[in-house]
Amino acid sequence: MTKAEFVKDAELLCKSGEEEALGEARASYSKYGIDPQKPPTRSQGNALVEDVILPSLQERAEELGELTPPAGDEAEVLAIVEGLEKGVAEAEAVPNKMLEAARKFDSVSKLARKYGIDACGRI
Repeated sequence: MTKAEFVKDAELLCKSGEEEALGEARASYSKYGIDPQKPPTRSQGNALVEDVILPSLQERAEELGELTPPAGDEAEVLAIVEGLEKGVAEAEAVPNKMLEAARKFDSVSKLARKYGIDACGRI
């Protein structure tokens, strides 16, 4: 697999995962009492991040790890996968997930974008 092919597959995987997570989040608004016209409260946002966003990111990391990276790029791709997994684990450990979760993915976002996988570099 070439790098261009890998990046294309990874982008598709991450974009579809992101769209699925956003759809799940919107569908969960009523479960958490979130008014779509207003920002969620801290507790609502924390619950949404914990129950929907972080599991989606973990799933994307696992799926990305199942792709075969281009020869010679294994270490770079592994660093992205492990960075996503580490971000999920660290975000799960903080009490204020809504505010802190995005910060846990800063370094892996930079790695993914540097490699060319923009969709996997954002949460």
